[in-house]
Amino acid sequence: MVMVLGNSHQYTPRCFISLFLVGSLCVSAAPLSIDHTASMQVHQLLMGRDVALDRGDPVQTMAASMANFCYVVEYTPGKAFLVDPAWDVEGVLGFTKSKNLSVTCAVFTHRHLDHTGGRVNLARNKVVVPGLMECVQHGITVKVGKDDVEATVKQTGASSNSIVALNEGDEIVPGAKALHTPGHTPGSICILLNDGDALLTGVSVLLISK
Repeated sequence: MVMVLGNSHQYTPRCFISLFLVGSLCVSAAPLSIDHTASMQVHQLLMGRDVALDRGDPVQTMAASMANFCYVVEYTPGKAFLVDPAWDVEGVLGFTKSKNLSVTCAVFTHRHLDHTGGRVNLARNKVVVPGLMECVQHGITVKVGKDDVEATVKQTGASSNSIVALNEGDEIVPGAKALHTPGHTPGSICILLNDGDALLTGVSVLLISK
């Protein structure tokens, strides 16, 4: 069985996209931790419920309406990598601290603002969505699909030499590798965990199983 974890967007009711298993659908109403292998644990954080909780902050209010997921993948005891930590980087890092996890890198599945963060014009005001740049400022290694690097640099203001470009099959950390899945963006990637036990897609995925 392959476990597939995706991400919701404002056009998809958050109750429908939480955790997909081949042949079944499970819905999480609280921070979700999945011990799917003997060596890895995946923590799923929902914006507006688990992090990005400040309704006085317009960015975090927007995050709640977008209903994106971020993942914290503990791949070895005490060490984890992040997947799509946008909107509330400090909140996500607060979660890792509460679990006594050291973050070794952050992976961004595609270049869109709600996944990488960056600059956006909102009601004639320039708004900055935290994400990749804030990870860089924390000294966290950031990784992006190679065909999304240029657009990510323009969007976030990060320098190209601060981003590790991922190619098909590149190791992210031991037990996790990048799969190049262009379509949503040219550089979109999925993350294969533990040689196929689970797949992190970064975007909504609908599965049909016989």
